[in-house]
Amino acid sequence: MKATIHTCILLALLIGIVSCSQGPRPAILRLEMAVIGLGKGSITGEALTKACTDSCTSLFQFGDSVTLKAVAAPGSSFVAWEGACTGTGACQLNLDNNTEVRAIFEPNGSLLKLELSGSGKGKILSQSGNLNCSEACEVLFGENEKISLVAEALPGSSFVAWEGACTGAGSCELSMNNSKLLGARFEALASNEASLQITRLGNGSGKVSAAGTNLNCGNTCYEVFAKNSAVTLVAEALPGSSFIGWQGACSGSGPCNLNLTENAQVSAEFSRPAQGDLVINELASAPRGESVWLELFNASNATLDLSDYQLRAQAIQGVVPYAAFGEVRFKLPARPLAPGEYMVLLSKGAYWYTNGPKHAYLSGINSSLPYWANSGFVELLRNNQTVDFVRFGNDQTKPLSPEIWGSMNAPALNLQRYGSSLVRKLDNKEIKGSSWRISQFETPAGANDIPENAADTDGDGIPDSAEIPGGSFAGLPLYEMGARLGQKDIFVEIDHMESSDEGILPRREALDKIVAAFAKQGIGLHFDVGTYFSEDFSPISYNLGAGNSSVPFAASIVIPSSSYSLKDKANFYDYKARYMDLRRRPLFHYLLMANSMKDNGLAGPSGLAEMNGNDLIVTLGKWNLNSSSLENTNMLINFQASTIMHELGHNLGLRHGGHENDNYKPNYYSIMNYQYQLYGLGSSTGDYAAERYYAFKNYKGFGKDICKLSYSPCGPDFIIDYSSGSSAKLNENGLLETLNLGQGHTWFDFDNNGVENRPSLDVNNDNKLAELEDFDDWSNIVIPFQCGFNGTNLRSQSEHTLSPLSQDVQEWITEELHLP
Repeated sequence: MKATIHTCILLALLIGIVSCSQGPRPAILRLEMAVIGLGKGSITGEALTKACTDSCTSLFQFGDSVTLKAVAAPGSSFVAWEGACTGTGACQLNLDNNTEVRAIFEPNGSLLKLELSGSGKGKILSQSGNLNCSEACEVLFGENEKISLVAEALPGSSFVAWEGACTGAGSCELSMNNSKLLGARFEALASNEASLQITRLGNGSGKVSAAGTNLNCGNTCYEVFAKNSAVTLVAEALPGSSFIGWQGACSGSGPCNLNLTENAQVSAEFSRPAQGDLVINELASAPRGESVWLELFNASNATLDLSDYQLRAQAIQGVVPYAAFGEVRFKLPARPLAPGEYMVLLSKGAYWYTNGPKHAYLSGINSSLPYWANSGFVELLRNNQTVDFVRFGNDQTKPLSPEIWGSMNAPALNLQRYGSSLVRKLDNKEIKGSSWRISQFETPAGANDIPENAADTDGDGIPDSAEIPGGSFAGLPLYEMGARLGQKDIFVEIDHMESSDEGILPRREALDKIVAAFAKQGIGLHFDVGTYFSEDFSPISYNLGAGNSSVPFAASIVIPSSSYSLKDKANFYDYKARYMDLRRRPLFHYLLMANSMKDNGLAGPSGLAEMNGNDLIVTLGKWNLNSSSLENTNMLINFQASTIMHELGHNLGLRHGGHENDNYKPNYYSIMNYQYQLYGLGSSTGDYAAERYYAFKNYKGFGKDICKLSYSPCGPDFIIDYSSGSSAKLNENGLLETLNLGQGHTWFDFDNNGVENRPSLDVNNDNKLAELEDFDDWSNIVIPFQCGFNGTNLRSQSEHTLSPLSQDVQEWITEELHLP
């Protein structure tokens, strides 16, 4: 201050300045801020007491420095600053006066340009009421926002047609997935003419006609009449709907009588009854003609009884030669369906198929079954009226209420890919083709929550979208369960029969061993035994939300077939249908730890599994496995681990000889081989493979005391693994004992004579001499849920790819009892 005044006095002396007084300077300055534009956002800054979302004022001292930032709200973008700042960066202010600054935000989305043409006048309105253009205008809509527009002629004019993004003269339905141009053409009426606009309102279906005219209006239409014409409109509801009443130039629910002295507008409202809230939500077929299925969803707020409904569809005979049967109305089962719940209906292709809590099988007269291929239709009926309908592909069948469906079909099913389905778009209950899309991943009994273009880049049958935080599959939180993008994930649900036999009850240590073996190969293996080890959700404790894993005991379990009677026997598929969440079918293997496969319930084969499938059984009941001692506990754990991994290997495409059924090959160093399943593997093929062979053959004093083996099943260091394919070939016509199995330095006494020689010997007891090969299991396992017509997985060795809903029965491997 003093320096400034002294300078002024000096200048006054030199050049004659009359006054050196300095005007007063405000001690407090006002910063005026405003958020403007059609979007939403806020102005923030460390110097502000709170974010500004509208118009705000903050007080500062002279010379203060302030930094402001513009933060867009979800669905909006920051455009630029106005006032004291410009551009899109941070707003830097050095306050020496009162200041104004504004942040412009605009909504994300697409621009709709509207134009009016012709000799007449009118306006374009949105049915939501937020758009009213009587001349050219531009409106910004949110991304993919759906809008419904109508054109309204002014007195003396008539609306002729839409141009550009819509055609015709009805309402214009748009999805703003990009910017669009829409025109409305209005023509001037002659002095002796008047126009009549008719609009359909409500969620029902109906039409409006006028006696003595060709008027037959099912949506929105415009007609021109001679002025002073007397017109009587009649509203007719279509089956499944009811007429509520008139709005506009008429009221009530009787005939609408008009004297057209000028332009008039009238609306007819139609409504659908509550049963329309049962909707078809998903449907699928399969490439090889297996059972078809569809999913129903109760979108109402009331519990519905499915027996009140019928399903109309094309059908085939359920017996050879499976000939086309024509249209059939299938009765639905008596099932209550609560609000927000799903029910899956399938064609019953075999007598042993069992209904479950969320699914039921359908069959009609003369063993007829619902059927469709890539094209077809499905109609849901109640009291002979259409409740819901979908027509897909190139099918042209009409619903019983023909006006309920437009000309556009839903997409054709993709029969070149297992696991794909036709799904109703989320929160879309409209009965029209555009309500549907193809999904590459079926989601039975759950939400259609897989994105339209979802991919499976890591090849495990799980869409990438479900392997990231926040993702889901039919509502299942797979990421929380352990699924990860870039890693092959395998899920197995385990149920066990109620029993005091410890061989039937899962051991955590056994599951740990299997998980560790897969982890070495970079594969995530996730078991779910529900609340057996932990009451709370805990992947590390193998609780992925399955609930109680204990199921009723049965002495004998069987896999039914067309030639196998189920009388007095427990059906494996009954357990799966009753106790496995249907949403898991496209992703989870189902393992039942049961008692025995022998009719008398005594000790039998240790397990059974589908080849290239999703079902497996472990039957270690009556094997005298227990935890009475440390050695017995280890044997219990190790036998469970090796047997579960053995049977799971069959699901993954491995046979007892790897790529073949030839069993007991010494050089096939895998627990898929009976020679190693219960005996385990040594730490290396060179030093310890011979021990298993000697014990199996009762050579060298090993006998049947498997606890003598190195890394035996009686100890904690028991080894389970699939083969890496590194063993040498064995020519049984002349076995080179010095070669061992192609690894290590110890020799292999195949003929037990104590002398290194080259014997001709059938070492795997298949009654022939041949060249025996190892097999690289890990590089050739098949992930059965990975979709594709021929199973394009880690390796495709199956002609038939798994279709867990359309056909949940695969080839079961043949197993035999082989106690150690």
